[in-house]
Amino acid sequence: MPQKESSLKFNPIPFGTQESISNLKDKVKSTVDKVSSKFAPVVDKVTSDVKKIVSDVKGALVKVKSLPANSPESVEVKKVIDNNLMDPEKSKETIKTVVEEDETVANNPLNLANKYLGLDENNSEQQDTIKGFLNNAIPGYMKNKGEVTKDENAWCAAFVNSILKEGKFETLDYGKDKYNLIRAKQYENIGSKVQDINSAKPGDIVIVQSKKTKGYHVAFYSGKEGDRNLILGGNQDNIVSVKEINMDSTNVVSIRRIKNIEDMKKINLAKINSNNVGGGSNSTR
Repeated sequence: MPQKESSLKFNPIPFGTQESISNLKDKVKSTVDKVSSKFAPVVDKVTSDVKKIVSDVKGALVKVKSLPANSPESVEVKKVIDNNLMDPEKSKETIKTVVEEDETVANNPLNLANKYLGLDENNSEQQDTIKGFLNNAIPGYMKNKGEVTKDENAWCAAFVNSILKEGKFETLDYGKDKYNLIRAKQYENIGSKVQDINSAKPGDIVIVQSKKTKGYHVAFYSGKEGDRNLILGGNQDNIVSVKEINMDSTNVVSIRRIKNIEDMKKINLAKINSNNVGGGSNSTR
């Protein structure tokens, strides 16, 4: 039986088609190269912009860390970042507000100590943190957090030690007695000597002594407000606070400067010192 002829027609590839395909490939490659060349600067700029945004966001997060924990300002900054940063129209303005207006945070103990402002030994929910300062200096020193309220457990030196360790700053060489880390007077031996209070810089360590009780206290120098010298420290009226050194009741025993700290930005120092709670300072060990 004769086979039916297929209705499908397979035309032979015209002579020169392979050459045409090859030419087409070359043209496509040439076009791609031209487009790539034309848009490369745009791509590079976008990449650069993205890197800048990432850098600025990191700066913003550093700023957030420097703010007092759960303070209204900290909550507001975080809210602004969360709400606006993913919006391309708002991200630049957000970054400018959070980072550029509020200058870069310096590598200074005050910018770490600042986040603990208001920490209160009489607040049971905050006692674990203060217990942590003491145990950070001497592991196992305190078992019960409620003991932080006892006078014999003065924690100003433990606070200073914790901030220095947290920031990887120079810490006190306690010699053969680890308890020196929680003795305020021993901080006369840290860093290098500063001539007097008028030569002190924010972030320096200040050791004072009560004229009445002869007890010692250690804190970070937080600058001047008019004629008043301020310190940021722990166990100042039982809390972490910024207070004036009351020269009528207190002697400045020593001022010490540790290595590798940066100068505070005025805007950030002003914000810290706005928490100033008045005169005097606790004298401890």
